[in-house]
This record gives sequence, structure tokens and C-alpha cells, in this order.
Amino acid sequence: AYLQDEIRLGAFTLLPALRLDWYSLRAQPDADFLRSAGNGTAAQVRNLDAFAASPKLGVTYRINEALSAYGQYARGFRAPPY
Repeated sequence: AYLQDEIRLGAFTLLPALRLDWYSLRAQPDADFLRSAGNGTAAQVRNLDAFAASPKLGVTYRINEALSAYGQYARGFRAPPY
């Protein structure tokens, strides 16, 4: 889910946003994995559930009709590969 808003305060415009991520990985060992687990080199199998929130805040300052300055803070999240 992603939520974003735009708030105008005089010459400033605030752009707050929030992204919510949730994932669920279910491990199901196949024959190749079980064969390699027999010699003790395979990793343990476990399920994984996680939730992450990634905030963002942008600010725009309107200098005049043609120019504006912009700054932003953002925090990202990357789900693990399957």
C-alpha cells in the first residue's frame, strides 16, 4: 500500500508519503535440497513473514512563478529474493 498527500502552506508544499510492505515466504524443500541436506551442507529451512514501513517527506519552496527548490528524505526497503 502507498499513501501520499500534498499540503500547501504559503510558498511551501509538503509531500508526506508512506509505503507499507508485507511479504510471506513459505519454504517447501524439493528433492535436490533434501539430497544436499543429507551431507550437512544445506541451510535450515524456515518460513519468513515480515512487515516494513518506508516513510518519505518532500518539501518544495516556490521561489517565483518559474523557479522552485525541492528537497526530499526517503527510506527504502527491499524484500529478500525468493
